[in-house]
Parts: sequence; structure tokens; C-alpha cells
Amino acid sequence: MQHCWENVERGLYRDKGTGQYYERIRAGGNTWLSLETTKLVEARERLDARRAVRAAHRLGLRVRDPAKKAATVNAVLDRFEKDGYPNKSGHSRQDVTQPQSAVPFLREFFGKTRVSDLKESTLDDYHEWRINRIAKGDGHRTTDLDIQTLSVALSWARRKDLISSNPIERRQRYTDPRTVRHAKDVAPNDMRVVHRLAARFFTRPNSEVLGWQLLFAAMTGQRTEEVLSLRNDAAAEEPGWMTKDGGTLYVRRVKNKGRENPCVCVNDDLRRLLEAHANWKAKRYPNCPWYFPGRDGKAILSAGALAKALRKRKGKRVTPHGLRALYVKVRRSNGIPDNQIAWELNHTSGVSMLEDVYGGIPPHWMSGNGPKLTWIPGKPAWEGIPTWA
Repeated sequence: MQHCWENVERGLYRDKGTGQYYERIRAGGNTWLSLETTKLVEARERLDARRAVRAAHRLGLRVRDPAKKAATVNAVLDRFEKDGYPNKSGHSRQDVTQPQSAVPFLREFFGKTRVSDLKESTLDDYHEWRINRIAKGDGHRTTDLDIQTLSVALSWARRKDLISSNPIERRQRYTDPRTVRHAKDVAPNDMRVVHRLAARFFTRPNSEVLGWQLLFAAMTGQRTEEVLSLRNDAAAEEPGWMTKDGGTLYVRRVKNKGRENPCVCVNDDLRRLLEAHANWKAKRYPNCPWYFPGRDGKAILSAGALAKALRKRKGKRVTPHGLRALYVKVRRSNGIPDNQIAWELNHTSGVSMLEDVYGGIPPHWMSGNGPKLTWIPGKPAWEGIPTWA
């Protein structure tokens, strides 16, 4: 394409054919950079801004380049999806169901919104819009999960230099903390209940693995994602690896990396569980590297399988997260102080967090006069497995 240049002023030219304004840079030749406007006032403003950016760069200062297009929420979500929905620590997730379900709604509402335009009032608008599209519940928790996904995506984009900051990193949640269900509300009363539940899972070959996951979670206090990451072929100090003396099991912590405690003490009861599980797995799934195999006997068990199975039972509701509350209860009943339990669970907030989530401690438990609950009260559930006992 041939240009017919008109020199308007120093460094500023106009193409007579199109009316577009250009910046002329003489550096080893002529370089013509479009200012993407046919208006002289805008052309002068954009030229001055570009020159200011280059001058700042020469001085080692960082300023926003006006020629660089502002990133949109869609661009951020594109990168987030492309990189496999990393979690807030930047690691891959075992279960991407939640972010995958949130992204379409985030795209529909925010779409072409510039990241720089995101603010709390924008989130309020999304909240009002989102609750009108909820089939069950009031929508507050769903909105919080959606916005958390967006915030994680923004932090990831910042980490990859797509944007300079996450404008919604600090924000108000929509779920009323007074109505939040705590782990203690969905915890079994004691380990007898856990063994009864596990025994039911052990009556069917396709649910046996759930019984083992249930017992492991209760006896170690690990989250679902942490329990499922255990491997029999783990390298030294990787999740699933045990020290030669059998006294320490290495695990994975998905939260609070700065205070990570990747070890679980293998007491006598946990050792019995580990040995029984190893015998079962050697006969049922000898070629699967995971502690908890899925239906095909090769891949890992689905992250939501245990929670789904527990929802089908009658009586008091029990969830996988509630098993952490039971772990706290058993340890407290034996006089273990909260600061030690917090370390075992990898809690950064320590005692205050345990009291908020799991409730207070009866005073006489703290002086060693608790009920001293045990992990295997009587006959263990696995002795009833018909396929290998």
C-alpha cells in the first residue's frame, strides 16, 4: 500500500489517502507507527503518551503503555483455561469441576469487561445477576465460588504478566458467616460410626475403596485432595512414601504452603490400617499406583465419590470435611493441645481457627480427663471384607 505523507509537526505525519495519523521514528531508517486515529487532537495526545513511556523506560520507570490494549476478563479466562485451571498456589488441580462450571457464567456476565474496570460494585451486579440463575439455594455461596474462581484466574494472569494487578483480591463475601455450616456439624460422633460406615462400603467390591478413603481421612485429618494424592510408588518424601522405620508417612498439603508439615506420625492404629490396606490393594488392584483406585483400577478415584456416597445414607449427615472435625475431637479427647493439632492439620491460624471451625474444648479435657477416644474401638471394619479376609 502506497502512502502519501503530510508532515503535520515534528514526528507526526498524516496519510493523505486514509486520513490516519502516524508517528515517524528515525532509528536506522524510517519506521511508521499508526496512532489509530484520524483526529489531530487524539493523535497529539497519543504521540505524547508514547514518548513519555519511552522516556520512563530509559529511566528505569514502569508506566502503562497506552498503545497496549487493556486486558479483558475473557483474555484472563482464556489463559486460565489454557493452563488447566491452576489453583491459587499455581499448582494443577485434581478436580477442575468447580472452575469449569463457573467460567461460562463469568464469561457471559463480564465478557469484554476490562480488568481495570472490575470493582466491588461490579461484583455486586454479578451477585444480583447470578442469584437469579440458581436452581437450588440462595445463590450466595455459588456467587462466592464463582468470584473466587475469577480472582484465582486474575492472580494467575498477573503471575504470567498478562495484567499488573488483581483488583478483586480483597473483597466482601456474600455468604453470611452466621449461616455457614461448620465441619463439626457434619462430623461423625466417634470412630465407631466411621467403622460402621466403612463396613457398609466393604460389603460391595465397587465401594470398598470408599471405606478405605473414609478411614484414612478420619485417622489422618487430611482433606480429600490430600488423601487421594497418596501413591504406592512415591519417591522419597513424596505423598505416600514412608520412612524405613515405618514411623512417618509423607503426605501432600494443598493449603498453607508457607507452613507446610508434609508428615503424618504413624501410630499403632494407623499402622494397622496401612498394613490392612496394603494387603487389600495387593489382591484387588496390584497394578495401580494410587492408594485409592477408581472404577477402572488404573486411574485415581474421583474426588467427589465419597461425598456422593455419604449423601445417600440416612441419619445425621456426614461429609469428608467433617472427618477432619472428628480427627480434632479424638486428638483433643486424649489431651493433645490445640497448637499441636493445628500443626498436624497444617493450619496457619492455629488455635483460633480450630475453635472457630471445630468448637471449643471441655475444660477437663485440657487437663487430661477427656474420654480418650480411640481410632479402632473394637473390631476394625476391614476384617469383614469378604474378598480377601
